[in-house]
Parts: sequence; structure tokens; C-alpha cells
Amino acid sequence: MLGTMVPDMRIKFPKSKLNYIRGVFGNNQNDLVYRVINHHWFNYQLDIFTTKPNINTDYPDTIIAELPPQWFFLVHIELHQLLEPTFIEQYIHNGNLVAISMDGHIDSDNVVAIANKQLYFSMNKDTYQRFGIQARKSKFRTGVERWVSTIDLSAKSFVPGKKLYDRLQWCLQDRATSTKMLIMWTNNEGNCGDIQFPGGCISTKYQLNFSDYEMEIGVPRFDSNEIYDAELYYQDIFDWIGVVSQNIQSFFPSIDNDDEDEFVSTFQNYELEIDDGLASIKKWSGLISNNFINSILTNIRNQVNDGKISTGVISLTGFEDAPVSWKNCEHSYSLNNGDHGYSIVVLPNNEYILYTFTNCYDQYM
Repeated sequence: MLGTMVPDMRIKFPKSKLNYIRGVFGNNQNDLVYRVINHHWFNYQLDIFTTKPNINTDYPDTIIAELPPQWFFLVHIELHQLLEPTFIEQYIHNGNLVAISMDGHIDSDNVVAIANKQLYFSMNKDTYQRFGIQARKSKFRTGVERWVSTIDLSAKSFVPGKKLYDRLQWCLQDRATSTKMLIMWTNNEGNCGDIQFPGGCISTKYQLNFSDYEMEIGVPRFDSNEIYDAELYYQDIFDWIGVVSQNIQSFFPSIDNDDEDEFVSTFQNYELEIDDGLASIKKWSGLISNNFINSILTNIRNQVNDGKISTGVISLTGFEDAPVSWKNCEHSYSLNNGDHGYSIVVLPNNEYILYTFTNCYDQYM
């Protein structure tokens, strides 16, 4: 079986907090790749690109066919309105509401977010003392003393008349100002739905920003049997993903020029064997649902398995000022870096390479 031929290779790059694993897709949502997708809530930018080794081959433009419609809202709202019983019943108990405030920085200001039926507060010391709710001190030193709190909005005890609910509602009504938030709701099937916001809210509905283009690139030989330095090889592939996503064509040998200079042959100086190829690149930004990403992954896997494309890559970056990255892992900002996200390389024979990355102020790794 193929699974016995693919080594379970895990390497941690301490300086960059970059992990990778090469493996074989499973058949359900408990597979590692799907867990990484489904437990990462605050998705800002999604890049995908598919490659063909022959630049003269036409592309099948079906990767984005039949994707679920995507939209989100920019809302000016009083935070206590999100906790009204009717709103919680309709949008928290049913489906999944994802929300993140947009008027504060995670290392210095107050940030509030909702995902997976959890309410996340990241507060400066002054707000923590004024609110008086249960919280713990942040694990990260950002120059400003910070406190974090996670509240389960689906708990049976989080209802009017109970201590925590009443205290929090009083704090938000009496001591919090209105905030600007990005908000998205998906139903139990994972599809985006409209939201009826409480009276007085100002909301605007947005579609995801989208762009696409093609570029000639160098395509690594992922089936190479001569890997002398595995850590360098997989670091190079990760760098290659970044170069393609950023459209830095100068890093690749010129397709039309036999006089390669040393600078543009960056990757060929290391572990990657590069062939001339063509990439179709598509980009989305906004507040992106996990169901949307899963649908794209399914389409890419089908096209790779059918031989219509040689490789597909998904690269996802989260909101820099998100209070958590995966699940309840605290996230903050450090050294001008708020990175957290993942990249998935889809290969033939149901293989993948999965990268997860964060800055150094993140509990995930």
C-alpha cells in the first residue's frame, strides 16, 4: 500500500515556528489536514495555485466551479447586542458565527472575537480591571500587560438570570463602547447565511475580494528520490509556495532565456529540482469560511487524481490580530509579525505535504 511507502517525516524549525508533515489523505473530516482547516477560525487571505509541467497545455478552469457562495458583514455594533438571547439562539446555538473586532491591535488594544460558540476577549489591564470578569494573564509579553478570557456562549448556564451572563451584559452595556466587527454566519451545512442584526446596528454586506492570473514558474519535482537534506528540501518547498503566492517571478530561472544568472536560480542551488511550468493562481481575501476552503481542497484533489493538473497548493493566512489561532490557542503579535496559517500541497496518489506556521507568540506550536 502507498501508505507504507510514505515516511511520517516531522521536522520543527524552531526559529520560524514552522512544522510540516508529509502523508496520505484519509477519508473523513478527522484526517489531520481537515482538522487543521476546520479548527482555524479567523481566515483572512486564501491563495491557491495549480501547476502544469507543460506550459503549452490548456488549463481546466474548474477548480472554483460550484463553490459555495461567500459573504460577510462589516458591522458597527454594541457588544452587548451580540449576547441578546434571541441572537444567541439563532446564530450561536445554530450553525457557527465567526466575528472579529477591527478597531484594535492584539498587542496593545482590546480585541474581541467569536468562533465555535466561544467568546474571546484580549484586554489591556485597564479594561480588565474595569470589567472585573474572570480572566488570566496573557502568556506573552508585548510591552503592555494583557489579560485574556474565554466564555462558552453555548453553556446552559450562560442565560439571563445567571451570574456570569448578567455580569458580562452589565459590563458591556455600562463600560464598553461600540465596536467595528467583521461577522459571518454559516448554517449547520456550512453555507453562508444572512444575519438579522439587532436594531441600531449599521451593517454592510461584502463579497470576498478575488483575483486570478497565470504565470510561468519553476515547478519542483515532488517525486524526487534524491533528497540529501530533508529539512532544507521541505523548507525550500515552503519558500517556493511563498514566492509563487507573492508573484516574485525573478526567483525562477527564465523560461525564455538560456543565460541564467546566479540570482534567479535561487532554488536550484539547494535541494529542489525545478522544471519549467505554468501556474494558475487565484486569491481571495475577507472573512473566509472553512467550508469554502474544504470545497476548494476537494476540487483540487479530484483534478490531481484525474491527472488534469500535476500539483495543487492551498495557502491560508489568518488575521494578524486574532486572539486565537487554532481552537483556543492564544495568539499575539511579536516583532512586527502576527502570522498564523497553513499551506497544503496536494500531490498525486493521494499524497500531501502540510505546513502549519505561526509567529513566536502563539500557543499552537
